[in-house]
Amino acid sequence: MGRRIGDHGRTCVFNALRCGRVHCYVTGPFFLGMAIVALLYGLGVISLGTEGWNFIGGAVIIGAVVLIYLPEAFLGCSVTLDRRRPGKEVGSNREIAH
Repeated sequence: MGRRIGDHGRTCVFNALRCGRVHCYVTGPFFLGMAIVALLYGLGVISLGTEGWNFIGGAVIIGAVVLIYLPEAFLGCSVTLDRRRPGKEVGSNREIAH
C-alpha cells in the first residue's frame, strides 16, 4: 500500500512541476506523507490500533478526493505560466499583465 501511495505522490510532484496544476502541488506532498505513515505503521514504528490499515486507506481516499477538487475550485486550475508562450496562463485564454 505504501509503495503505491508513494508512486502517486512522486507522480503528482513531477506533474506539478511539468504542468502546474494546483491539485498536483497539494496532492503530491499529501501522498508522500501518507506513504511515510504507511511505511512507519508497517514497520511497527507508529501504532494506529487494530484498524490502522483501514484508517490509512480511508485517509488516503478522503484526502485525495478533497485535495483534488477543493484547491482548484478556489484557486483555479493552474499556478504557473506556460513556458512556451510567456505571459499566458496554462489552460486559460487570459493574458497576464506585466
